[in-house]
Amino acid sequence: QIRAAILAGEFDELRAEAAAQNLNGELLGTLVRFALFPALSALAAQLAPLHGTARWEHGFCPSCGGPPLLAEQRGLEQLRSLRCGQCASEWQADRLWCPFCGTHDHKQLAYLHTESDEQRRAATCDNCHGYVKVLATLAPILPESVVDRTPTFRRSCL
Repeated sequence: QIRAAILAGEFDELRAEAAAQNLNGELLGTLVRFALFPALSALAAQLAPLHGTARWEHGFCPSCGGPPLLAEQRGLEQLRSLRCGQCASEWQADRLWCPFCGTHDHKQLAYLHTESDEQRRAATCDNCHGYVKVLATLAPILPESVVDRTPTFRRSCL
């Protein structure tokens, strides 16, 4: 049961079990994530050719089922690609769409950013209170660089 939750990107059960064993749950979650990354990213690389054949319209990773860690707004067109924090897979997504609840209602969707840095933002959803970090890039972020990104901008319960 804990294994399925970990593979789904949900570390709450792992943190609870770690606390019961007097271990640091945040550290254990990070270690597990880093330990699984090489195998999951290799799987994602093998599955990548299949991703181009059909549009994936879900808010979870088409390779491993994990949640998006971040979104990239790429190129001059600012096309949005979601990136999985567990395996670094990417999939195209509409800019006006919440990957957590699926809403397309522009009145429920917004961006947060600082005036000094519009290259990094958080796309927010008032419907489910989810948010995802958004980075403006010209080219895709390398898979090994995705794992370095902090997972704190994944879905949040506000």
